[in-house]
Amino acid sequence: MSESGTTEAISTEEFPKMPKNYNGFHVLPSTITDRFLVLYTIVGMQWCTEDANALLCWQRVKVQQVPTKSIILTAKLEQSNIS
Repeated sequence: MSESGTTEAISTEEFPKMPKNYNGFHVLPSTITDRFLVLYTIVGMQWCTEDANALLCWQRVKVQQVPTKSIILTAKLEQSNIS
């Protein structure tokens, strides 16, 4: 019984075994797309310094619970006209 009072099966394996009838994900190459997750927020000038570090700014945003927005952009391959 766990701390929450429910009975849970405890697995001794780090990763579960794959079923014998597993054949892969069968994803067609035409359906695979690359995407970018862009997270952004608006901050004041006091956050902008000459040696600004995006990771440190993001950590500060999380700690101070600054509202953020996110968008997902699909990557597109541009064909070059170089011959």
